[in-house]
Amino acid sequence: MFPLLRSISRPPDEELTDLDFRYLGFLMPCTKLQPRVLNLHSRFQVREALYFVDIHVPWPDFPLSSKAFRYATLALSTATASTSNSNYDSPDLFRYLAKFYKYIGQAIQSSSYIEVLVASYTAMLCGFKTGQPLETILIYFDGICQAYSQLVVGCSGGTLDSKLCFTITPLLLGSLRTLELAYLARDPCATGDQDLITQVRDSLQGLALWLCSRSRFSLLPLAVNPTVRLEGLGYYLRLYFDDYLAAKRRHNHSGRPAVTDSLRQVISEIMAIVPQMAKGRKLLQDAMDEGRDWPWLHNRAVNVRINTWNIDLEGQDCALLFAFAAAIEDAINKSEADVEIPECIVSPSLLLCHVSALIWHETLGIPCKSFSLTKYIFWAGLWLPSSVDGRGTSPAT
Repeated sequence: MFPLLRSISRPPDEELTDLDFRYLGFLMPCTKLQPRVLNLHSRFQVREALYFVDIHVPWPDFPLSSKAFRYATLALSTATASTSNSNYDSPDLFRYLAKFYKYIGQAIQSSSYIEVLVASYTAMLCGFKTGQPLETILIYFDGICQAYSQLVVGCSGGTLDSKLCFTITPLLLGSLRTLELAYLARDPCATGDQDLITQVRDSLQGLALWLCSRSRFSLLPLAVNPTVRLEGLGYYLRLYFDDYLAAKRRHNHSGRPAVTDSLRQVISEIMAIVPQMAKGRKLLQDAMDEGRDWPWLHNRAVNVRINTWNIDLEGQDCALLFAFAAAIEDAINKSEADVEIPECIVSPSLLLCHVSALIWHETLGIPCKSFSLTKYIFWAGLWLPSSVDGRGTSPAT
């Protein structure tokens, strides 16, 4: 067995200085307690365009006596100290990062994997804050994945302690969210982009066992809330699907992309979880109602009455993810032609349109995570079968 957290001492020459405290003061206003959340502002230069990104991610509750975590935090604090890019080239930032690399190496040698995971996560946030390229973000993400894998390997039966799960689960979700945003901020026209997409897929494999019930650590997901699993699976679905489409484009729609099996596994996990959750199941049942006047039939709003004060955002997210996964599965099955396609009353693509229409009606004028539905309608439209009528049903043969 390895120590979960090595004995952390603080020799006099490593005590926090006045400068350290001053930098930490810039980070504290960005964090909130209960739960601990970090509000991070970043900017990315993609070719000629400058993009501004706001991200809310979990902040680790971890002692600064850990030098790896401390110097990753100080590097992030230095980057947070200015609203311009001036502090991104600060000697203090590079000095803190140099010490982070020094002490993260010591933590790895000491098998202090929780410390490695938390410090790598914090350094990943620093890389995102300073607009580092995706290749750099992936280095930190790989450190998180490897530390997590070692934690699982060292646990009896492949099940993490519930307290440990409670500590690291938000950080794993935060790392996936940060990775997705860094991925979207990359220059998709850059040379070698396909190699980078493949590298992202390979890196994601390191956390797949955390979310998938059919992994060899089958007891592990029992400690993970289904809603948390769905959020993580949603990141995997979008990143894997992008990999799938890129591979199809590269090979001119011939051949079977390497990510196909992993993508199908994620889809099956989503479609197994959502029907067990009452919140998402109710919205899906409404979306299957053939008698509803859908907006594209008569150019009018969906004929439903919703109390806007009782909007269930969690249920909307679950139903939307289920319908999106079903549409992707249908598209993959038709493209690969390697499995039998089941008959359905409402096509998966029309189901996605139905769910999107219901959510749009419920949340009209109310900001929420699912409010931007254009991308889902776009993908649904690409795969609408010509044999489906306007109401979304297959005509009788």
